[in-house]
Formats: sequence, C-alpha cells, structure tokens
Amino acid sequence: MYEHAPLVGPHNADVRTDMDTAYRNIGMSTQALAEYRKALECESGHVTARYNLGVAYAFDKKDYQSVISVWEERRRLSPNHPQVDSMRANIVISNKALNQKDTK
Repeated sequence: MYEHAPLVGPHNADVRTDMDTAYRNIGMSTQALAEYRKALECESGHVTARYNLGVAYAFDKKDYQSVISVWEERRRLSPNHPQVDSMRANIVISNKALNQKDTK
C-alpha cells in the first residue's frame, strides 16, 4: 500500500517516512535510505525522516560520518525534541566508532 501512496501524494513526507520505515523493517535499508532522502526533499525539516535516516546510517550501514552529520542537523532543527539525548549519545558512540575505524 505504501508503494502506491506516493502516486497519490508524492510530496507527503509523512507517508514517505512511514514507507521508508517499512522498507527498513523488511531489510531493504538501501531503498529506505533513498526514500528517507526523498521525504526530506519534500520537507527538509521533517524531524522523523531525519532521525530515521540517522538510524539507518548507524545500524544498517555503519556509516558513522553520515550519522553524525544527519543527527547534528536534526539536533539543530529541533533542540528540545525528546530524542535529542539519545541522538547526542549516539553521536558520541559514532565518533568513537569513526575514530577506531581510522586508527585501524
């Protein structure tokens, strides 16, 4: 159903973000990343899409530089969001992982 939703409302970031999460949940992380980016093209300040993009980079792709970039921007856009402490902690973890990767 989600795959048909963009045909009806191609600029609806909420629907795209939900579809992206469905892709991620069935193991299609590359498709999810592409769709999260499309959701952000529709609505650049969409905080859930940006948060989920960071999750996919962190846990699916282990792309720590992208995690840091995405979540720093997410924190800037919504500094009082309930997930900000979690993002801050994950940015620290991502920095450590990135530094370990660089020293190997």
